[in-house]
Amino acid sequence: MKAPSMTVTAEDKKTGLTLGELSKFVSWAYAQGSTDTTTVRVTVGFNSNIKTISTRQDN
Repeated sequence: MKAPSMTVTAEDKKTGLTLGELSKFVSWAYAQGSTDTTTVRVTVGFNSNIKTISTRQDN
């Protein structure tokens, strides 16, 4: 069974995702069954800050 997909968006898109937001995302992903080989996708801003991060479910 595949882990559910999840997307986290930075609370402040100008500064990007905080370490705390990233940590919560990783903890949630593992708790939902993601593994070390689960692919993630990110959207980055102009200053290379992470705006969104999500797990990606490949078929």
